[in-house]
Amino acid sequence: MKCVEAHQIQEIVDALEQGAVIVFPTETSYGIGCDATNSKTVERVIETKQREANKGLPVLLPSIESIDKYIIVPPKAEMLIEKYWPGPLNIVAEVRDDSPISTWCTKGGMQAVRVSSHPFIMELMKTFKKPLVATSANISGDGSTYSALNVIKQFEEEDLQPDIIVDGGDLPENPASTMARFLGENIEVIRFGKIIF
Repeated sequence: MKCVEAHQIQEIVDALEQGAVIVFPTETSYGIGCDATNSKTVERVIETKQREANKGLPVLLPSIESIDKYIIVPPKAEMLIEKYWPGPLNIVAEVRDDSPISTWCTKGGMQAVRVSSHPFIMELMKTFKKPLVATSANISGDGSTYSALNVIKQFEEEDLQPDIIVDGGDLPENPASTMARFLGENIEVIRFGKIIF
């Protein structure tokens, strides 16, 4: 496990391109992720978190404009996207048949996506330009993590560790991201979090 500073963008992108699992700061807590188009690495995230494989994984998109490449955007979602993106709102909608996102990330033909407002993620995505798995950096069932030091402690005794931890300092303890699922004309809020509408 290697710690790097948030400004070392090119080193982080190079590691992601080579299949690294990374831990990084987000608007809500530290997240763990990888290149969402690399199925082998997505499996490593699932194993590292000890997460149920059939739960799906949320994904950060490179930009708001790229959304049509990954999901079928319901008209009702467009209003929420316009109001709350970039930000901690996951839109869960039908995944496109030609989406490059690994099927390990989808659940029941649905994919959770968002565009992050965290400065590090915004800068990373300018260079990486691919979807990034982004789920909380903890062993499944444990609480969220708000410091790089706690992330290191959490994974130090595990056989499966992330490759890189991006040190974003101590984060404020924020609620998780909100998740809204779109089924036809219906909106179901799966989880109210930092954004309430």
